[in-house]
Amino acid sequence: MFIRCMGPAALLLASLWCSGCREKEPEIDIISLEGSVEKVEIQPDGTGKISVWYHNEKTSQETLGSGIVTAQTEIMINGAAARLSEIRAGDRVRGDVRLERAGDQRTLTVLKIMVDRPEPVAPATGG
Repeated sequence: MFIRCMGPAALLLASLWCSGCREKEPEIDIISLEGSVEKVEIQPDGTGKISVWYHNEKTSQETLGSGIVTAQTEIMINGAAARLSEIRAGDRVRGDVRLERAGDQRTLTVLKIMVDRPEPVAPATGG
């Protein structure tokens, strides 16, 4: 009888003891943003960081946000594959960012950057 009663009690005790053992899973959100490039920082391996002014809907203000650009970040300029080094300050960009929260830390990793630049206007021919 004592052994049968200890089974559930031991399970309860073990579950209470282990509930604090696990680290909390980080919260991950994918956010789509659109804005204007303020600054691009490029590492020798082509990765880096991009800072973009965007409209923050929560505060209703323009906000400067920065994200990490990895080797897996998809970069397109006018629909063609591009490198981070081809993005310039002032470019209008759209993209997706993964926001990862773990405790007080926030990590922004850029998943996709799309730049649409106006095509240059051809000079008029005389005639």
